[in-house]
Amino acid sequence: MADTNKTNTLLALCAGAATAGFLVYYFKPSTPSSTEFERVKAELAAAKRELRSLAPQSPPSATSSLSSGLIKPPLPFHVVRLLEASQLCFLSTSHNNDPHLSLMNFTYYQPDEVIILCTKRETKKFRQIVKSNTVALLIHDFPHLKLDEDVKSEGRPRTESGKTYSITLNGTCEVTTGPYAKKLRKIHLEANPEYAGFIKEAPESSADCPSPAVLVVRIESARLCNFKDKVEHWDVKTAAAGRGAGAGAVQTK
Repeated sequence: MADTNKTNTLLALCAGAATAGFLVYYFKPSTPSSTEFERVKAELAAAKRELRSLAPQSPPSATSSLSSGLIKPPLPFHVVRLLEASQLCFLSTSHNNDPHLSLMNFTYYQPDEVIILCTKRETKKFRQIVKSNTVALLIHDFPHLKLDEDVKSEGRPRTESGKTYSITLNGTCEVTTGPYAKKLRKIHLEANPEYAGFIKEAPESSADCPSPAVLVVRIESARLCNFKDKVEHWDVKTAAAGRGAGAGAVQTK
């Protein structure tokens, strides 16, 4: 209640100072001195500063644990289709000229345009990501994927399955903590219940250091190659310049 009264008082003070300045400027018969103007401006500025200090602070966003809370422009159709159909990818990490490759289970979370991964903290890939968070992912529509069902339902030849796209994604990988990590772990687990042993949080882990760690990959660029060796490229900057044109931002090279 005291803060409310103080806020109301400051609002009245702001209005009064502004009104005083208005009256001094327009209705004083002689030209006002610079001292009078400076006094009114100083009172108004001081009242505004104190009023801002009393304003309630916005709660941190769900992505506050990340270095960037911005959602990237929509990914191209073929990238999205393959990410939604796949569960496995090859994750490439590197540090000090020591490349490492891992077969990983993943989930694509389109609302945030991120790829979710989980890994134990004692692994080589985790140590490398902490030191150098630039990564690459390779995804291919192998014949055993869910796309096979689409092929049958659409009446297309089964030989087309596994011969569409190989996609290399480049981006940054970050270790998440707090509520956002819990949210992503739940999404990852619901999408991949058969991999629960690699995703569920261990009983001995803590909120500040959950294990397995929850990783997010934010995609910066994509390279699409189909079975006819046609290569297309997509990147965040080009898509952003085109207002997130999605597939329209893909450039054939």
